[in-house]
Amino acid sequence: MLKVALVFAAIAAIAFVLLSIIGWAIFNNLGIPERINAAAEQVQLIDPGDSLLKSGDQYFRAVVFLSISWMIMSAGVVTLGSILYNLIAEMVGGLEFTVIEEVPIDMEQVEFERAGNGGGHP
Repeated sequence: MLKVALVFAAIAAIAFVLLSIIGWAIFNNLGIPERINAAAEQVQLIDPGDSLLKSGDQYFRAVVFLSISWMIMSAGVVTLGSILYNLIAEMVGGLEFTVIEEVPIDMEQVEFERAGNGGGHP
């Protein structure tokens, strides 16, 4: 179960990193960081010339760190959940599913019997 959880978590982490990079590129190309810095300077939250939003490299490192952390933690939680499920299933006997077996019906036989001709083929 750990291998499957790690594969799914790794795919999700890669998708999160790629989405963050694309989002930052769009965010930066629209000039939003400069607007945020200008608004922060107007309310004197930062000194003129300083930047509230640092470079994309810092955000990229943070996103990669968070993705790897999330990947490890989610794989651990899934593994722990499967272990707990197996322990509980062993203690209570597990779940048993019964599937009803369907038998194909001979439609000629059904029509013959409905016609009142008893049981057997014509």
